[in-house]
Amino acid sequence: MSRLRIALCTLYLLLGFAAQAQTSYWVYFTDKHQCTFNPQTYFAPEALQRRVLHPQAITDSSDFPVNTHYLNKIAKHVDTLGYASRWLNAVSVVATPKQLEEIAKFPFVKRIAPQLVSGAPTICAQPKSVVPDTISGDTIIKTSEGEFWPSKQIGSMKGQLFTAENYRAKGIVIAIFDVGFQGVDKHKAFEQIRFNNRIRATFDFYTDNWNVYAAKDDHGTMVLSCIAGTMNGSPMGLATDATFLLARIGKAYSNQYRYEERWMAALEWSDKQGVNIINCSGGPNQRAYFQEQMDGKTAVVSVGAKLAAKKGILVVAAAGNNGEFGHPSILPPSDADSVICVSATDYAGVHSPFSSYGPTPDFRRKPDVCAPGMVVVATADNSFDAEDGTSFSCPLVAGFAACLLEMYPDSNVMAVLRMVQRAGSLYPYYDYAHGYGIPQATAFIGLSTNPDPTVNFILSDDAITIKTNPSLTASEKPAKQLLYWSVSDASGRILEYHVVEFDRVTEIVLKKEKYQKGFQIHISCNHYYANQTF
Repeated sequence: MSRLRIALCTLYLLLGFAAQAQTSYWVYFTDKHQCTFNPQTYFAPEALQRRVLHPQAITDSSDFPVNTHYLNKIAKHVDTLGYASRWLNAVSVVATPKQLEEIAKFPFVKRIAPQLVSGAPTICAQPKSVVPDTISGDTIIKTSEGEFWPSKQIGSMKGQLFTAENYRAKGIVIAIFDVGFQGVDKHKAFEQIRFNNRIRATFDFYTDNWNVYAAKDDHGTMVLSCIAGTMNGSPMGLATDATFLLARIGKAYSNQYRYEERWMAALEWSDKQGVNIINCSGGPNQRAYFQEQMDGKTAVVSVGAKLAAKKGILVVAAAGNNGEFGHPSILPPSDADSVICVSATDYAGVHSPFSSYGPTPDFRRKPDVCAPGMVVVATADNSFDAEDGTSFSCPLVAGFAACLLEMYPDSNVMAVLRMVQRAGSLYPYYDYAHGYGIPQATAFIGLSTNPDPTVNFILSDDAITIKTNPSLTASEKPAKQLLYWSVSDASGRILEYHVVEFDRVTEIVLKKEKYQKGFQIHISCNHYYANQTF
């Protein structure tokens, strides 16, 4: 989700049929009796191949259409019959409570649930200027927060190693779900994509037509540039050879009525087109669900993402930009366990205050990884700018994952997710703000090195001291030397975590009386990891 002040709508949960106003619902069915389906004519060849590799029968019942007899019956009792989701075996309807009472009497209706009103990212970019200076051919974008250029965001992941080995996500199909792609059909950043006809399909699910470029919003344009754009010949993302599906599923600055319906429609459309990876940089906001409902299995978009994983589709989702709200705030669908959830950091690798953080309400580990949240992007007016938000951390990681899928084409979704996690700059260290760190291509290309032990534990009867030792740091010191440390209980639940910048011997003293027996301390510093149980 693009940070930039997310003015999303307010959800009105209808927990019963007391209110008389019409609203949208999902009507779920009991079965798919008498449904026919020919996968060979329905799916693109890539979709069929993916089902064989990951493995799922190409005649799986979840791919069968919803029973048309059921739909015709329902249509007579509602104001609007919307999208019929194959995967959910449900149809979206707009109806009054009285109409819903009649529908609920049908024996083939399993249940009826409110369709949530949720939101999409709102864009409010701060004024920034482009100066004519260049670094290795990259135009520098100067902002109040520093200077940025394309190779900087690629370099944060050591992504140039993928490019040098000719891994650029060739043959990988990536779908982008967003609110507008203004300028993609003309912008110089996407010339190589258009020249090679690598925008396979587009659809605007908000206005029900094929032209995703007409909406006066370029958030999706910015996102695409962080996956596959180029700036003066320099790649802005890692998947410059990928093929793309562009789906507009919402409208910025507005309430997103029937948003779930459009999200599921885009998901199933992408599956049919042979998608491998879906980038989702927007979704329901913090008002769309109660905190305890952001559990990876309540939100329809999270349910859809989990179903996608079973079909071999990897969803990479932005954590959200609610970090300054002061409570864990991972947003759907990034709360699902089979989704790569991406938070935002600065270029030193420190969590950006705006970025959402974990854990989930059931204390699962989210986010999975992080990436820089201030990046160079392509904008609708055929120029470039710098923008911030987890919206842009997310596509950087999506491009990284696409390169891995090219390297390891037989890998299933969970295998790729684990590879991305283990490539994290902090791995196996983990905390709820940074995940496992920024994914590094060095985990797959190049010589591995044994990091210097930059931190020691000093034990006493009543305390444990974490002591840094700068004299033992690696020969190539980072701009900042950072110590990440956390404390977890015996079950592995993280109790606290911190990042400390240092340039000399630093000691952190933890009093044992503060913690219960069996607690663990985890540290990560300059790629050195250690832990201790007490």
